[in-house]
Amino acid sequence: MRIYFVCIEYVTHSIGLTATIATSYADPFTVARQIASLDKISKGRAGWNAITSNPGGLAIYSRSHLRKADLYPMKKEFLEIVEGLWDSYEDDAFIRDKKSGVFFYDPGKMHPLHYTGNYFSVEGPLNISRSRQGRPVVFQAGTSMEFMDIAAQHAEIIMAPGDDFGYLKAFTAELKRKVQNQGRSPNDLLMMPSHNPIVGETEKEALDKLREIESWIPKGYRVPKPQWMGSAEQVAEKIEHWYREGVMDILLIRQDHPAGFEDFIRLVVPILQDKGIFRKEYEDDTLRGNLGLPYPENRYTK
Repeated sequence: MRIYFVCIEYVTHSIGLTATIATSYADPFTVARQIASLDKISKGRAGWNAITSNPGGLAIYSRSHLRKADLYPMKKEFLEIVEGLWDSYEDDAFIRDKKSGVFFYDPGKMHPLHYTGNYFSVEGPLNISRSRQGRPVVFQAGTSMEFMDIAAQHAEIIMAPGDDFGYLKAFTAELKRKVQNQGRSPNDLLMMPSHNPIVGETEKEALDKLREIESWIPKGYRVPKPQWMGSAEQVAEKIEHWYREGVMDILLIRQDHPAGFEDFIRLVVPILQDKGIFRKEYEDDTLRGNLGLPYPENRYTK
């Protein structure tokens, strides 16, 4: 047996590290500690994709009493607890002064949570201070009204389906309206639709790649034609349109073709860089900074 140790800080320096953890199964204190630890180790590059999950599998995790109606109320409590725990210590709570020998926090800047809800009761505080980016970035995915109400309060990045531009535009407008009603800036919520682009040197080459994928599919099944398929110029124009219309701040790419990612990077990315909508280098050393999200002030800071 071999044990491998990987130091994230030295292996990567600009890549965000986001874990998907279901609020239906996990424990909020544990999640807060795990993601905050990753955030500290990576020096401010961690995120958490907070999802609900199918109630049919809850019995595996000793939560068979939950109903579907419990999932979003439980998620709301979960998010409130995790974000509250991430604010356990104000930014300047730890002195760390070698000359004076004072290291530990000012007790007045440590804040237990004292949270009691219908699903969780957590005293706090978390035993980890805040990171360089303040706290991890919160991702969420969904489209229901219940989801939107919670996302408007807590989400910073929305993972959304990208198969219907009209629906996504209306969904984005309504969600950002709800965000503003929560006293947040609509600009502090980023949209990340998912796409499966197929790109070629020419439109015909892209179509040939789709036919190649279809040849691998068993009879009776079909591959939906991607929204973005064609030459590099055609795909880049569609991406620019979605970006300019305000429905896409981040592009989540999935791929079926073996060379799909390589094709996209080689053919499309240079065009997007020339258009000024795809960066050529990273300006910040935190995930939040590279996404253009503001530093979240600790709720207890006066």
